[in-house]
Amino acid sequence: MKSLFRATPCGDTIFCDDVRHEVTGKVTLVGVYGGYMFLMAPFPAKVKLAMRITYQEHKGESDDPLQLHVYLPDNKDGEPHFKTDVPLDFRKAVPFIIEGDDENTAEELDQVVSVVFHLEMNELNLPKPGRIRVRMVRGDTVVRLGSLTVSQLPTPSPSMGVIEASGTPAI
Repeated sequence: MKSLFRATPCGDTIFCDDVRHEVTGKVTLVGVYGGYMFLMAPFPAKVKLAMRITYQEHKGESDDPLQLHVYLPDNKDGEPHFKTDVPLDFRKAVPFIIEGDDENTAEELDQVVSVVFHLEMNELNLPKPGRIRVRMVRGDTVVRLGSLTVSQLPTPSPSMGVIEASGTPAI
């Protein structure tokens, strides 16, 4: 049976309220969002947002420079709200093995190098609903690392009703 290696470059972003670093080396993500952030306040709104961003590529796959971009709902086609050059020393690190066993030669192993960022924005101004998008630019390739949809929590109206445990609407 043929086995396929992970397609790279790749990565992901976990959006949350806070990233806490423990003295034991562990990281705690507080208030993790599941794809949506619902705001109680109207737009424009100021929020605290943290991100755990992971980027991976196969060992020796590229020498191209990397730049991390974060886009807010109001700058979809323009300049990113946040951008930074990524130090490339992570490419010299000992790769970790995603897949393999004792019978594989070094060439048969899925060897990946990875870099992880913790980005915290304490007073992020969100001008309107939409998506916060995270991208890694490698040379002329844009790698999608995740997005978070931001919208206002709908105001309950009397006609919406509330469902009680019995399944009947409460008025």
